[in-house]
Amino acid sequence: MGRKRKTRNSKKSKHSGHPHLPLELIAEILARLPAKTLLKLRIVSKEWKSLIDSPNFTSLHLNLCKSNCENSSFFLIEEGRSKVPFSSIRCAETFRRTRRFDMPNYFVDHHDIGGNYVNGVLLVRILSSDGMRVFSFVVWNPSIRKSIEINPPGPLLTQHTRVGLGYESEAHDLKVVVMVCEENPWRDCPAPNPSRVPFPVWVHVYSLKARAWRSSRVQTQWFKSLRFEDRPVFFNGAIHWVGCDVGMVPYPFYGSHVIAFDVKNEVFSTFGLPGGRTVHRSRVLAVLGESLALLDLYPGYSRIWVMEKYGVGDSWVKQLTIGLEYHEFLHFNKNGEFLITVKQKGVKMYDIKSEKIKDLAKSYRDKLVFMDTFVESLLLLTEDNND
Repeated sequence: MGRKRKTRNSKKSKHSGHPHLPLELIAEILARLPAKTLLKLRIVSKEWKSLIDSPNFTSLHLNLCKSNCENSSFFLIEEGRSKVPFSSIRCAETFRRTRRFDMPNYFVDHHDIGGNYVNGVLLVRILSSDGMRVFSFVVWNPSIRKSIEINPPGPLLTQHTRVGLGYESEAHDLKVVVMVCEENPWRDCPAPNPSRVPFPVWVHVYSLKARAWRSSRVQTQWFKSLRFEDRPVFFNGAIHWVGCDVGMVPYPFYGSHVIAFDVKNEVFSTFGLPGGRTVHRSRVLAVLGESLALLDLYPGYSRIWVMEKYGVGDSWVKQLTIGLEYHEFLHFNKNGEFLITVKQKGVKMYDIKSEKIKDLAKSYRDKLVFMDTFVESLLLLTEDNND
């Protein structure tokens, strides 16, 4: 008898959808692709769709995108002459628009970017026509053109509401935090002798994973100091707002403290900010490298502080002072790039490392509504659009 002819082993590697590569290696390769490409690759096979839709792959893709600084871009919401808002992605080196896309239909109505941009997802408040009431909240991921409208936990007045977006990485869960004062926060605070008595505030936390609100009532005086127009910053697992202790003597000043909300444990904490009393400044929280940072924006110059030990108010260190005359502050990214507009001179960028100023757009004329560092993300991909 002749020898049996050897047959080629045509079995695929376990759960890979590919005859040679294991699923783990497939994931490492795919995670380096843009979100737009990954949406198309979901139809290759059931295994690939299951892989791309999994929370672990979403986290892997997100972490790789955030660590890749070679092709950094800015995410903007702009308004042209038509006054209709649109979104765009602009190159960080040239400020040239690389992508432009329409906003979700929700944004046709009155909206307010009262929230923040976290891991590629933007939180927006949809307001009533008179701007007095919060009609709903929208979380939107422009990378995958996916948005979800969230009904509020109850009737909300705009001036009594502060919001923020956070991400619980261990649970792969986005959370919307809404703080609601039952009455006018400053009604019982006639300057310069504000009331030191804590008052009730409702804290509502919406979990995208559970699709439900959790509500609690706390006694606090910190809410009185949170300004309507300030945007929170998400860092180290917590949402941060700039505020002040309204019980300070002889009188409170804006920007004396940070109010932080731990997204995982859902508890508040506070810690102090550096600097003394002055009314001629604006205070903005940011992230510089791997640290929480504070920008003191004065007319004609700015100071940058860095918190060396997170949560310790005495650990703030002044990094540098920048002498810049500008019209509007736009953005400060974690690489130390300070973006501003100068009247009749367009958009400029100051690099705190090289201490050099670069012209980005000499003839920029659109109105800039919102700006942040763009992050590719698959968050919300598997979420149902209905609340």
